[in-house]
Amino acid sequence: QWVHGRYIRGMDWWMYTPKGDASWYWKKIHKIKQLFCNYSKDEYKVNEGYRWLLNSDCRPYWTTMVWSRISIPRHSITAWFFMHQRLPVLSRLGQHMDISTICSFCQHHIETQDHLFFECPFAKELWDKFTAEWSLNLDARGREALILSLKRLKLTRKMRGLVHAMSNAVIYHIWQARNMLLFKNETYQATSILRDIKTQIIQRVLQIHQCNHSYTSCIDFLLRR
Repeated sequence: QWVHGRYIRGMDWWMYTPKGDASWYWKKIHKIKQLFCNYSKDEYKVNEGYRWLLNSDCRPYWTTMVWSRISIPRHSITAWFFMHQRLPVLSRLGQHMDISTICSFCQHHIETQDHLFFECPFAKELWDKFTAEWSLNLDARGREALILSLKRLKLTRKMRGLVHAMSNAVIYHIWQARNMLLFKNETYQATSILRDIKTQIIQRVLQIHQCNHSYTSCIDFLLRR
């Protein structure tokens, strides 16, 4: 009764949207409710609802990209934070700390996530060299553009997983290069980073290939460049 009197007030539950001053837990309940908008059964049972939710297509496409089997785990973790836009870039840290938020690479613009990974000349050079090296048609103008271009790739499942892993590697190495410059004043060239990416991905693919011998196409793709 209190919930109906305080929040819903006679409105249809499925059409209801919480107000901005609603409590955190109430907004979370509303968010979970939205996942069940297409639930087909009239009577709800917890075990059936849980199994239905596991099989429902509610995950964003980038989860497939981030957790590609070929992707190196540390690359996947960094890419996961990147996709959630939770990396501690200077613009985010500057909201809570009295620090300079200027990009360490270009020294001209505020270090937002989009700037660091796509707009900064250093990132642009690395993405350009990466796509040119393997003739990949990727749109590296922003996070959403990158995700969309990866989604549109017409490749086999294993080759798509390879490109996902390579993209994760680029994201990881941009973040690592930024940290090395910011905290140790060490600089890395795009050419040397690209060489490291190629070496790491080849080693990863060869390691997986030893288990089931089904990644020949990926090995050929990497070695012929």
